[in-house]
Amino acid sequence: MRTNFLSNIVLLLVMPLFLARFGILDSNSSIRSMSVCEIDGTESMDEGINTDRGFYTPGFIRFSVTGNVPAYFDRKLTQLRIDLSNFSGSYNGEKDKLITGNVLYAFEKTLGYLEKKGYSVVIRFAYDPWYSGQEVYEPPLDIIKKHQEQLASVIALHQNAVIGVETGLIGKWGELHGTVMATPDNIAAIINQWVDVLPETVPVLVRTPSQYTWAKGININEIDLDINEEGGRYYRVGLYNDGYMGTWNDTGTYVDREKEVSWLSEQIRHSVFGGELIGAAGIAEGESISAFLEKEAFRTHTTYLNSQWMYSIYATMQSEVYNGKDPLYNGRSGIYPVQTGYDYLKNHLGYRLILRRASITKKVPLYNKFLLNAEIENVGFANVVKPKKVFIILKGENTYKIPITDRMLTIGEYVSNADPTKWESGTKTIFSCFIDLPDNIVPDTYKVYLKVAYDIKDDSGYSDYPVQFANADENIWDNELGANYVDDIKVVDYNI
Repeated sequence: MRTNFLSNIVLLLVMPLFLARFGILDSNSSIRSMSVCEIDGTESMDEGINTDRGFYTPGFIRFSVTGNVPAYFDRKLTQLRIDLSNFSGSYNGEKDKLITGNVLYAFEKTLGYLEKKGYSVVIRFAYDPWYSGQEVYEPPLDIIKKHQEQLASVIALHQNAVIGVETGLIGKWGELHGTVMATPDNIAAIINQWVDVLPETVPVLVRTPSQYTWAKGININEIDLDINEEGGRYYRVGLYNDGYMGTWNDTGTYVDREKEVSWLSEQIRHSVFGGELIGAAGIAEGESISAFLEKEAFRTHTTYLNSQWMYSIYATMQSEVYNGKDPLYNGRSGIYPVQTGYDYLKNHLGYRLILRRASITKKVPLYNKFLLNAEIENVGFANVVKPKKVFIILKGENTYKIPITDRMLTIGEYVSNADPTKWESGTKTIFSCFIDLPDNIVPDTYKVYLKVAYDIKDDSGYSDYPVQFANADENIWDNELGANYVDDIKVVDYNI
């Protein structure tokens, strides 16, 4: 793991002095009342509530021209497999058709239900009747692209629920093989259409790195030289690996495995990698599956896997003792007994944030600023990819919600590391803010919470997709607020 421990400690302890030296922090009040928070920074063995990572369960929808109704999937993470074959003339025996308003309505209500519940989805479309993998009936490319545009308009309405759209659309099961349509030009066109029509917050997932190079127009042999800058057209392109560990090249996923995984290790820092674990290739003699994945999944930043495929592999992992390097899971820390390899994999898919330590201004006069430093470690395989934000909640007799990430700073305010997408896998990050109390706050003792979410909504449920920190201390997570408790502060009258 990459850590910057010394600089983190310096920031926690020295930042208040730095701010005071340059007149940003009142050394006679805020520094004097700074206190290290009593936080148990031990990692929990629970997976947590976060729905945008982990094991998925497949869900299936077959759309007809008319008569469609919303589908309701009550689970944290679904791979939604959608059959569009009724809109292809080669299947319906009539003509190629645009997707009807009834379909778009049912699709929108399906995604809307997931979003209201705070559930997440990975989506794949195909012209494979019933997803049987027998025969496929794709329409011409121009019709496919029109379908993409129509479907993207619905996805845009509930984009927070969608952690990725797999390229799909041609081939058996939408896996881009087993059809004459699966040419490099066609696949490139479909990838580029998704990139163009989907909202920028929705990752576009290709099946292989070679397909990505077809879309971008670069040589697969030079993929290790490819870098996508933030804001660039292909910055959000990720990968779904349906041949994970099936063979030495992941069942045709890679041409040059080492070179392409090296590229993925950088590209997937800001996108999504998932798929199906279908074998145990590449494991050395005497090495457990989990010990291998501990290395591989951190490199590929694996976020999601199919829970319903290759039960034998997961059964093996559930029975094998984790013998990797993490002392919390191999029993050497003495905190927990040794865990199974499956426990380790389940807990580390995607991001996994732990509040290790924090310090805060304990007593703040009205109309003054308060300082909060929090050391957050991401021990998961991957990063927070979609643009979530940081909020501070002060809860007393009244509750005050303070946006941090998009805050317009006033004179003397300071915010650092407030972008959760930069709290990278294998690193510790110090989030720090020195901000004004709300103008309308009243004297009281307040519980201080960190909330990481798309937004703060007043409706019930998790429709703002809050991030639960993976701390063992059960008092940290507030289920009602969808936020993580840090400490108490006392707001006092200015004249006291």
